[in-house]
Amino acid sequence: MRRRPTSTDPGGFTGLWTTLEILRRAPGTDIVLLGADICGGGASGADAGYLMPMWARFSSLLALGGPEEARRIGEASAQAVDDILAFADEHGIDIEYRRATWAALIRDFLTSVVEAPGRVQG
Repeated sequence: MRRRPTSTDPGGFTGLWTTLEILRRAPGTDIVLLGADICGGGASGADAGYLMPMWARFSSLLALGGPEEARRIGEASAQAVDDILAFADEHGIDIEYRRATWAALIRDFLTSVVEAPGRVQG
């Protein structure tokens, strides 16, 4: 049987985490990482580079899947954040992460708009 490589895209948190999970489940799998720049080189433009659970989207999750599914996704996403942080810590990877409240995130965003208005797109 001919082996075919698996590919993941992008090379950010989601793509790299998916790659690690594939390798955990099937060691020796050939994987090709696709990305516009170096893997983990920055936010893609589709997101802001945040690593956070889905609890802020709970009302949308509730509407789409009901209470059990919304809770399951919220808990799984919170666990994923903890797993990624543990992995980075275990391997000495500085992902420049800090835990913050929503108020701190909003404050930082608004500060960036005031300090560099041409750099922020919304």
